[in-house]
Amino acid sequence: MKIKKIINMFVIEAKATVKLISDDAGNETISYYATDEKIEKLKKDLATCKKRIDEEINKEEERFNAFYNL
Repeated sequence: MKIKKIINMFVIEAKATVKLISDDAGNETISYYATDEKIEKLKKDLATCKKRIDEEINKEEERFNAFYNL
């Protein structure tokens, strides 16, 4: 499904962008992050997928209603 692909690509890109965060004890933690632009793109892509899914559901409802004369 396309939604899964979109989310996987977002995660891969976020993991590719790594920051090392140091604490007071001198230890470093790896932090994955995504830019605001990438998050906005994710939202847009998911909204497009939702719109397409809604359109398909509506088509199927119309076919069902037409078949049963509802």
